Amino acid sequence: MDERRIGLALALRELGISGDVSDFASRLILQKTVYLIEEAGIKLSYPFNWYLRGPYSPALTRDLFDLASNREDIDGWVLDEHSRSVAQRLRPLISDEPDEEPAAKARRLELLASLHYLSRRRGVDLRDAEQATAQLALNGKHFNNAEVVAAIQRLRDVDLV
Repeated sequence: MDERRIGLALALRELGISGDVSDFASRLILQKTVYLIEEAGIKLSYPFNWYLRGPYSPALTRDLFDLASNREDIDGWVLDEHSRSVAQRLRPLISDEPDEEPAAKARRLELLASLHYLSRRRGVDLRDAEQATAQLALNGKHFNNAEVVAAIQRLRDVDLV
């Protein structure tokens, strides 16, 4: 297993997230989680581009399927202190909310990652939630203004914007 996949497995373990890729919601959760932790400072070096459901990395998809089918032992490997600190900072953002179904979690993380991506890579001003909501709609995302306001605040709470 190469270092990037080891780092990926360690980061997911630190966040308490399984590498389950058996259904679409699980894969979406993993894509958005890895995007957010990379943007927060855990450098796994996955390239992300905009796709139908927001930031997406084909290389990450390949590695996630590889990890799922080749459960290699990562005992003896540890995340560096900086990466552990980042993971702990983002845990409240990424962790399940009470009674949250996987599809709802996937939608929530899709909104968070999409807002961040549009802000950082396309210059969308997140100080204007109405503009952000409109930009999401232009990019095929259908979230209401209240959802966008709450998501922007959650990103601020963990210093991602």
